[in-house]
Amino acid sequence: QLKDVNSRAREPSLKLLAPFADFDAVSNKINDHAWVEPADGTLVACTQEGSVFLLCTETLRAKASFGSLFGQGQSATMPFCLQSFSQGFVVGGSEGMVALWEKVDGPLDEAGEAFRF
Repeated sequence: QLKDVNSRAREPSLKLLAPFADFDAVSNKINDHAWVEPADGTLVACTQEGSVFLLCTETLRAKASFGSLFGQGQSATMPFCLQSFSQGFVVGGSEGMVALWEKVDGPLDEAGEAFRF
């Protein structure tokens, strides 16, 4: 049985996009990343240097970065992995630390413990 040449599925092709603006890939080595849920084109990435970046894949820009991931007095704790969920993401770090970051709809708290994304 012969198949019609036009019935073949087209092979996908990929192209390399420009680097993210506001994100120095040379001095920031990404440990882990995840897509923010619900999907809006935002990628969250943690680095060996101890920061987390929110990266917009539509504009190829860094939306935000923050370094105090595990709270006050935990600046030496380094992030190793992260996982997103419907209301934010979880960061796993050294010393067995875990930080839960939740999206907030209202104003940020005065202590700066919340972050809007």
